[in-house]
Amino acid sequence: MPDLDLAPFQHGHAFVAAERSGGERRTRWVVALTLAMMVGEIAAGVAFGSMALLADGWHMGTHAAALGVAAFAYAYARRHASDPRYSFGTGKVGALGGFASAVGLAVVALLVLVESLERLASPVRIRFDQAIAVNPKHEVSRLNKGIVLFHDLQDIPGAIRAWEGLLEINPVAMAPGGMSVDQMLQGLKRQAAQPPEKK
Repeated sequence: MPDLDLAPFQHGHAFVAAERSGGERRTRWVVALTLAMMVGEIAAGVAFGSMALLADGWHMGTHAAALGVAAFAYAYARRHASDPRYSFGTGKVGALGGFASAVGLAVVALLVLVESLERLASPVRIRFDQAIAVNPKHEVSRLNKGIVLFHDLQDIPGAIRAWEGLLEINPVAMAPGGMSVDQMLQGLKRQAAQPPEKK
């Protein structure tokens, strides 16, 4: 069989820059920042009994994992861009990274669900003020604080203060039932202004 020169029919499939790109560097920085926030929120959520912080911390963890996979994909694709074992280049690494991120997100969602069910079965005391101090703009923590103070502890003035704090952050905040927090707050203030019923 004659030797054929295949060079005229071949071309490269290096779609990734040989040098580290700005996108790759920025992704690494974002991974580090997200990991720091994740550790802080999870630690505070465990310490203060806040499921909101714990769930948000694990949520940050999924972002850190997804971004970490993206950073790895950048580096791997760059290092193997001219490897002949990848017939069509290393472009597929990014797609596989996206799939791995989706699987990781599903696993963490299941972990948060299990933790939530355990909290329903065995509630823990929540230290709202310390939890809110970790992330003062966390709206769900402020909403939940008001609900617990009003419904569970019958602390109407405390619930009013909690929801007023929420409205300072987001004047159009909505409760899960579709009512605005401002409407709930006005109703609570009217209730607090009524004289107690005589027995």
